[in-house]
Amino acid sequence: MAEPLRAVVVEDAIAGVEAGRAGRFGCVIGVDRSGHAMALRDAGADVVVTDLAQVQVAVDPPSTWSLAYESFDPAQEGIREALCTLGNGYFATRGAAAGAVADDIHYPGTYFAGGYNRLCSNIANRVVESEDLVNCPNWLSLEFRVAEQDWFDARTVKLLSYRQELDLRRGMLLRSISFEDTEGRRSTLKERRLMSMSGMHLGALELR
Repeated sequence: MAEPLRAVVVEDAIAGVEAGRAGRFGCVIGVDRSGHAMALRDAGADVVVTDLAQVQVAVDPPSTWSLAYESFDPAQEGIREALCTLGNGYFATRGAAAGAVADDIHYPGTYFAGGYNRLCSNIANRVVESEDLVNCPNWLSLEFRVAEQDWFDARTVKLLSYRQELDLRRGMLLRSISFEDTEGRRSTLKERRLMSMSGMHLGALELR
């Protein structure tokens, strides 16, 4: 299942074009079959054609601005969380999933520039002083559950698809998970995360 931003809507009806624009699809193509090109553009069409033969598809190589994973692998989560860290120079957050807690798989971490803890330890009758970044409170502790079932955990549901992408060009962490619960209900979870470059204290998380 593709992210809406990576998908194209092709419609000849104004209502369909409006729906495509409202759904935030990557490209909305309006097909003008009855001389209403301007109405299609006004409804939100990015491109208007009179025949689908005018549409050409070019397959681009994988983006050098994207780091993507197409599966959930608990053994690799630690390194993926580190590689998918988002930061703005003032604070940074590891790429742990929203709602994750520190365990043998996940290690959510938020760190501030200059936020160190100094510790003196007595080792072999010598005092050794070390400084480590302090793991600040986790602001991603947003959880959900379906009806009365357990809180969502990718390890306890039937995964139908899983994609995690660090979009380096836009500075966003994207995650899309389609799953089936124990009652056979199928759902898709979409996550977007960013750290603001204009407001150094601001981070944002969207789950839908």
